[in-house]
Amino acid sequence: MKMKFNYFLSLIVLLIVGACNSTEEKQALPGEVTISGLIDNPVDGGIILLEKMGARSIERVDSIRIEGNKFSFFVKEDEQAFYRVNLFDKQYVTFILSGSDDVINITADGSKATGDFSISGSQVNDQKDKIDQVEKDFSKKAILLEKQFLDAREGDNLEEMEKLRLQYFADLKAKNDQMKKAIWNATPNLSAIYGLNYLDANTEFNFLDSVSVKFIESEQLLDYAQSIIDRVEKMRSLAIGSPAPEIELPSPSGELISLSSMRGKYVLIDFWAAWCRPCRMENPNVKKMYAVYADKGFEILGVSLDRTKAAWTQAIEIDGLPWKHVSDLQYFNSAAARVYEIEAIPATYLVDPDGNIVAKGLRGPELRKKLKEIFG
Repeated sequence: MKMKFNYFLSLIVLLIVGACNSTEEKQALPGEVTISGLIDNPVDGGIILLEKMGARSIERVDSIRIEGNKFSFFVKEDEQAFYRVNLFDKQYVTFILSGSDDVINITADGSKATGDFSISGSQVNDQKDKIDQVEKDFSKKAILLEKQFLDAREGDNLEEMEKLRLQYFADLKAKNDQMKKAIWNATPNLSAIYGLNYLDANTEFNFLDSVSVKFIESEQLLDYAQSIIDRVEKMRSLAIGSPAPEIELPSPSGELISLSSMRGKYVLIDFWAAWCRPCRMENPNVKKMYAVYADKGFEILGVSLDRTKAAWTQAIEIDGLPWKHVSDLQYFNSAAARVYEIEAIPATYLVDPDGNIVAKGLRGPELRKKLKEIFG
């Protein structure tokens, strides 16, 4: 599952300031925060950068050439702000300063992007760590379930596949509930903005809207929160009851297929990809629904966010997906994905015969329930 709902991680402007200093002994000046680090796998003579991640830019605050495995930075920061330490261009450690911190302690692997790290000394960053842990716990469960699901599919064990699929959705709901609680308790701190990266904005639009209102009412951190506020306003055009934006993309054979050509039926727009394991786990359920309701006026338009035609068509064949499929093979840059604000998959929109959005984020039991409500 690809997640792209990244507010501060999508910053692209790098403002270079300051000089490269050595690791000579220094002391924090009054009002400065000490950022002290210990690296498990240091690069002797390697460069470590301290960068501040603003709402629209990344600013280099300081840099040092390390000797040994320890480093220290000193920075004056009176407000909450995102920072990161760049360890030799191998590992980035992102953290939040609370605006009233004295000492931040960082330990990090330093040798790879996925290396372990820990941060202490910031109350707001502690909130971020709790949010991270919710996602980590779910990811461990999801990885195990996906492996078991693939084993069951290999053995053509349909009963076990259904059991595992339902377990995945139960775990996902529990994770989302726990994540939203942690984010809500953290709002209007920066850890809340960070945590929203872990939620599907389309499925959780109402929650996202509530968080944006809370930031507006608090009048805090609006520079960072503006991206959320703007996104909420943009997504209102995709609210239930709104006309579904047009989609016109090529099928595997090259034929252009449009959403508007399917008027008169209930159409499930299913954003998916061959590489998306949760999508592939959901496909058997969607196939069942299609088999039951296709003759009653139900259609599916599969919109793939794959990069290659071979991967896309192979997945269609392996999973046996008999409905209409389109793709421009542009990943999340797909024209349809941009119009529908797709930041994570699987993602679905249900469109009525008149072309209006009647539901979003239908998967598993929710999809079955909605179709039964419509068709009886």
